[in-house]
Amino acid sequence: MRLRLKRVAMVMAIYVSSAAALAGLPGVATLQVDAPQRAQPLSVTLWYPAAQGSEVVSIGDSAVLEGTPGLLDAPVAEGTFPLVLVSHGGMRSAPHLGEWIGAALAQRGFIALVVPAPRLGLQDAAIAPAELWKRPADISASLTALEHRIGAALIVDPEISSAFSAASLASIKTPVLALNQGEASDILPGLDASGLVGAVPALEYHTMVQARR
Repeated sequence: MRLRLKRVAMVMAIYVSSAAALAGLPGVATLQVDAPQRAQPLSVTLWYPAAQGSEVVSIGDSAVLEGTPGLLDAPVAEGTFPLVLVSHGGMRSAPHLGEWIGAALAQRGFIALVVPAPRLGLQDAAIAPAELWKRPADISASLTALEHRIGAALIVDPEISSAFSAASLASIKTPVLALNQGEASDILPGLDASGLVGAVPALEYHTMVQARR
């Protein structure tokens, strides 16, 4: 694992150094994605390294959260950038929780596709749990809209072994690195991903002993 982490660190260092010129505001665009189980299209956000000279907007301003600034529909900077999908939030969390992550990734040389959780009000408490089961389809539709194939996946504190069938997990051919934060004895059952070992063929599982939530 130490060697693997060193390689990851070297790759990240290359991206960070090559993105030094992209330290300004990232570009941001909103895309409408048709998704199954949704009566209305999904509104997803795309953050990317951008050329300067466009209108500055703030995404996600609210009474609670400060918005994330970006260059609206700015031209994409020259270069080749890997795509990262960000799916942060759920249930009845505030919208746009993942925008700051997307913007930070874009400033470091990535394209970030942020698929927000649906807007749910107080009257929607009863249907909030069911929304979690729609999220995979939302994510799949968003990736399909960009015509990208997942080359690898990094998942942190995921407990999906009880949510998916054994046949479904066995069908995952994409390389997956699953991480749990903290000591093994401190990981909550609802976050423990160790049950995925052997269930997903190309999965590696590790704990991050010094990490804290």
